[in-house]
Amino acid sequence: MRKDLVNGIVGLTVGAFAYWETFRFDRREAFISENPALYPQLLSIVLCLLSASLVIKAIAGKELQHIKANSESSGIWRMMKVVISLVGYSVGIYLFGFILPSLLFMYIMPLQLGTSKRTALLVSAPLTIALYVTFFLLFKVPIPHGVVFG
Repeated sequence: MRKDLVNGIVGLTVGAFAYWETFRFDRREAFISENPALYPQLLSIVLCLLSASLVIKAIAGKELQHIKANSESSGIWRMMKVVISLVGYSVGIYLFGFILPSLLFMYIMPLQLGTSKRTALLVSAPLTIALYVTFFLLFKVPIPHGVVFG
């Protein structure tokens, strides 16, 4: 509980500082996709919200979400699986573009961290779609198409 409180306070501090620093960015009076401060501001807001939930969890003493840990996996092995997954994701984006590797990565990652297959499936597809719509359609950020689908 104490660890959650400390991590939450640190996250709130970093998020607030990051948000404050975005006001130094050169702002253009153009489309939303050309505002260089927008994405860092969104990330800092998300960081603050998640950190606030950690603080609330620590103060209330209740778990907000239960993620069962694999009994056969040690912390180092779980970390190695995450690193291997990230390398595979990078190679997958290069070969197959954004959509397929992102969907697969967002399905495999929660499984490696101990969530159920159902939860991983319910999270991976909507999150991939949300990322695609947000960045490619709304912000007009070009996404990789990959060597295979080039």
